[in-house]
Amino acid sequence: MNQGSELAMVVMYVMLAMLATLSQTRGDEAESAPAVRAVDFRSQQVYKSQQDPSYTSWVSFFPGERGQWYLTCEEVTRPDPPLPKCTRQQWYEMSLPDGYDKSQYRMEIVMLESQDNMKTWRVISRQPVRFQHSAGSFGQARTTDGRFLRFLWSCYSLETLQSTPTRYSTNLPTMARPG
Repeated sequence: MNQGSELAMVVMYVMLAMLATLSQTRGDEAESAPAVRAVDFRSQQVYKSQQDPSYTSWVSFFPGERGQWYLTCEEVTRPDPPLPKCTRQQWYEMSLPDGYDKSQYRMEIVMLESQDNMKTWRVISRQPVRFQHSAGSFGQARTTDGRFLRFLWSCYSLETLQSTPTRYSTNLPTMARPG
């Protein structure tokens, strides 16, 4: 389950796909030029879990207000002993396919920050979550007053939450205060 440097690659592929989609919406002039051109590209591992086996997924990439960049992902690891399985009722309410039960894994939303034009990254937040599927770790932003907003899909929660399909959190735990 170890993904190694794939986290940086996922960010690049998402950005390339977005650019390609935008160029397709421009019309005929997009057909005469390449949709995307990578210049001075380099692959770099920016995060790797301390635990093996593990993987990261659902990557989000967004700018801060003073030149910072933020990258978030969902880190999934196998605890020993495994966490409790979801109930049959939870399984049916989520309408997930067979073989898709992630309830026994430990899931954490990890946030990294770069203050040097993406040369180096440091973990600034790690939040454990109990979700069946993705918690929605890709739905985050930073406000101009320095608060982080995280939007969560409560329908996949393994804990009792409000009955709204989406909720957000502004009290994200930080390991170090962002600059």
